[in-house]
Amino acid sequence: MLDKFAENTRMHESHYRSVYNKGYDLVVFRYASQDDGIRHNARALASALKTLAAQSSEIRLVGHSMGGVAGRLALAYLEKEGFNHKVKNFVAVDAPG
Repeated sequence: MLDKFAENTRMHESHYRSVYNKGYDLVVFRYASQDDGIRHNARALASALKTLAAQSSEIRLVGHSMGGVAGRLALAYLEKEGFNHKVKNFVAVDAPG
């Protein structure tokens, strides 16, 4: 799950707990700063997805707001490289077009 800002953690905590309680491994990716820009955050996410892909058979990615945009860009970067990111589902919630 892509968390837009660290302060969203409390708001989403019940969702995180629900996913975890259903037996899924959950990784929350938080951006260091909103000021770094979406492309920078997308490249950081792409790097994290490479690490996760090495440890996982499939990944489901959910991004909220800027996380949805960064997720879309990260997947595009990885696909352009020809990297098998293993993301089977990607959901962008409340993310601009």
